[in-house]
Amino acid sequence: MRRAITIGVVLAVALTGLVGCGASAPAGPAPAARLYPFDSAVYYTAAEQRRIDHLVDTAVGACMRSRGYTYRSPSIDFESQAEPANPYGLLDPATVGRTGYGVVPAVVNARRPPAPEVTEPGYATALDGTTGSRVDIPLPGAPAITIARDGCEARARAAALGADWDRLYYTVQSLSNTVITTTMSAPAVTAATGRWSACMLTKGYHVASLDAAPGTIQKGAESATSAEQIRAVARTELTMATADAACQRRAGLRSAVEQAQKAAELRVLTPGHRRDLAAFRRLKRDALAG
Repeated sequence: MRRAITIGVVLAVALTGLVGCGASAPAGPAPAARLYPFDSAVYYTAAEQRRIDHLVDTAVGACMRSRGYTYRSPSIDFESQAEPANPYGLLDPATVGRTGYGVVPAVVNARRPPAPEVTEPGYATALDGTTGSRVDIPLPGAPAITIARDGCEARARAAALGADWDRLYYTVQSLSNTVITTTMSAPAVTAATGRWSACMLTKGYHVASLDAAPGTIQKGAESATSAEQIRAVARTELTMATADAACQRRAGLRSAVEQAQKAAELRVLTPGHRRDLAAFRRLKRDALAG
């Protein structure tokens, strides 16, 4: 359980020549507030993710040593990653001129060779657990998720974060996914998306959905075969994303999403789910407080 959602990568880090590595951000408006269901309950900043991963990795390492293995923790460079402003495809006008959609650097990073897998006999079973220990965790509005309880990963989460962490985390995550889906289909959001699409057309971009523009950039980045082609796609990304953010603002898209999300949250929170959400927030708060 590394991150709650796919994370973008700051464009300046991967693309030398467009924005210098380590350059300070220019003065301007403050970034828009993060917009996740339930006040970011299952979504972490890079600093929060480092803390969670440190706790879990330390416990995993101890568990694996007790079984005769040296744990190889996955290497993640959080300093070169940026949490998206929200899961709805909304853009932050204050930063989009430097970060774009975060698509090009993500494609560049994906081309790097993966770390070699550990092939030591028994290592994967010790880490992931055995088939006989698997249990299903039922989720609201989604298929159950299966956890092998005797694996060092699962035992480490229970030891470091709380015995009920897995059930609560995946329950709240499932509720969050329902909120996101419900929000995006709300009439006010659909209407705002239509206004945004019309605005984008005036700027030369024929896109009907919020994921269409970054999808176009994705295809261009994946087909690029040279550094110059990558830089060209990156320049296009910054230009398109800047226009996208302006059209979102003109269409009142963020406001529509905020209101629809609030209504969707109230709709999915039964008394039992409210208790689960409160319990998970306590576990998360305690984990980050240490």
